[in-house]
Amino acid sequence: PTPLCGCFENCLPSCMMAWCLWPYPLARVRVASHIDQPSCVEWPGSNWNANIIFLLVLWLLEVIFTGVYIPVVSSWISLVVGVTKIVFITVTRMEYRRHKGITENCCCCEDTCWDDCCSTTFCMCCVIAQMDRTEFNWRDGANDCGRAFQNPRPDGGVRPVSV
Repeated sequence: PTPLCGCFENCLPSCMMAWCLWPYPLARVRVASHIDQPSCVEWPGSNWNANIIFLLVLWLLEVIFTGVYIPVVSSWISLVVGVTKIVFITVTRMEYRRHKGITENCCCCEDTCWDDCCSTTFCMCCVIAQMDRTEFNWRDGANDCGRAFQNPRPDGGVRPVSV
């Protein structure tokens, strides 16, 4: 795995996308790694379209209600969107580390959700970029940025149903 603050090694495309438009690298990681959790009745699961729709709606709500102030309404919507985003990314990171067998050495606690939650809360862009760099191993991102916006699985992110 790459370091959490490894954006200085190669900032394109992982770090720039995680900072500017974080739903894309997060959806790519969830789909490529077959991460189904967190989900509500198996939605968004590891489906590309469902992840993009869910995450873009969160991003748009965040952008709209951060820029437009409507007393009480903006505060509540911003709070709900922020908490939802932190929980979603924290659980995604926990599942990603579990799938990849990555452990962390936390100074205060053994491998628990607290290190993922703190990392997500205080440096969400770093967490998303780290998962993207680890999953896709970008070597020369500046010459291949178009690939960063594509569905990473040719089957459209839909698993075949086994009978």
